[in-house]
Amino acid sequence: MYFLDYLLIVVPLGSIFVALMVLVIRLPGTEGKMTWARLLLAAGVLVFGGASFAVASYIIQQM
Repeated sequence: MYFLDYLLIVVPLGSIFVALMVLVIRLPGTEGKMTWARLLLAAGVLVFGGASFAVASYIIQQM
């Protein structure tokens, strides 16, 4: 049960933080360019966080 609470709180916040870091970090050679790879990576991280949040809340509701 503690693991599910952890999943419900930490993973969505962490995924938002990681997505912001991916968008903000200046990679060498990409100064000022918002590349599709970075946007897709940030979107993928957010989707993963949202999906894990949904799964954890669904499991908690079933208990």
